[in-house]
Amino acid sequence: MTAAGYENFLSLSYNIPEEKLSSLLVPSSDRPLFAPADYLPMKKALEAGGAVLIAAHNQTFSWKLPSLAGYGAVYLSEITPNSVILPVSVEVKTDTPAGVTEIASDGTLLQKMNIFFKRPAMHVHIHEAITVSPLPAVNRFAELAERQSTLSNVEHEEYKNLRETRRAVGNKIMKILASSLSPAKRGRWQ
Repeated sequence: MTAAGYENFLSLSYNIPEEKLSSLLVPSSDRPLFAPADYLPMKKALEAGGAVLIAAHNQTFSWKLPSLAGYGAVYLSEITPNSVILPVSVEVKTDTPAGVTEIASDGTLLQKMNIFFKRPAMHVHIHEAITVSPLPAVNRFAELAERQSTLSNVEHEEYKNLRETRRAVGNKIMKILASSLSPAKRGRWQ
């Protein structure tokens, strides 16, 4: 598998207004929405024999796991027959990694670079593969996700329930990832 190269990176949609992008302080109402269409190129890559990496981390210097599990990997597994999820945890053991990006309190982007460009010491743990059992109403979930901003109260509740069913599988994945990390980097997944 080739990892380098722009053509191998598939982005997710963001509904962030242009004027807020410069500050990088994005209110929760403008954070990314789950967009099923973003997963179609990933599905195509898997079906063509490729591999897809979906990262679960907080992009801060502490690199703790996020407090809320996602469901993108679960959804991708659902829509791609015969696929598996292979949880891989990577823990940087070096106090000063080669390059870290942080967002300052005023919203500016800080690049912290180790001037000696030492390679960080890392621990990589490959866990057992997971096959996601079919979850209810994957097509309905995708349909509701595409219309998130215009759902009725009843539809919103249905979407929330379908989303949380998928997030429950994401929680299991997060616990697996956390199991091989140091306690300081597990976040709430102790």
